[in-house]
Amino acid sequence: MPADEMTPEETLAAFSHAFRHMDLDTMMAHIAEDVTGFWPAYACLSRLDKAGIREQFAITIAAVRAAGGAEVVRTQSDMLTQRFGDVAIVTFHLQDEPFGRRTFVLHWRWDRWLIVHIHGSSA
Repeated sequence: MPADEMTPEETLAAFSHAFRHMDLDTMMAHIAEDVTGFWPAYACLSRLDKAGIREQFAITIAAVRAAGGAEVVRTQSDMLTQRFGDVAIVTFHLQDEPFGRRTFVLHWRWDRWLIVHIHGSSA
């Protein structure tokens, strides 16, 4: 991996920036085609594929817009990155209610980091 490429943290920051600004297409560009995801229990969902993940983010964005919001605000803390060669695991806590922990697994593919798994927990 070239030193001048985006790091996993920078990739996740770009994804988060797009989410904040409700740019679903840019968000999804950071997500692998074979991604899996698990959402918090209150969403009553189990494993999601890329289409299901897009739908869940679209629902969140639509709710923010319906409430008159101009951006999705999420406050992150306690970020930790663990790298294992071409795999990175990034976890952090969301301070905003009713959210909890998030875990993103990124894989180095095609000269870039892609999100291959998202796990949300409200615990």
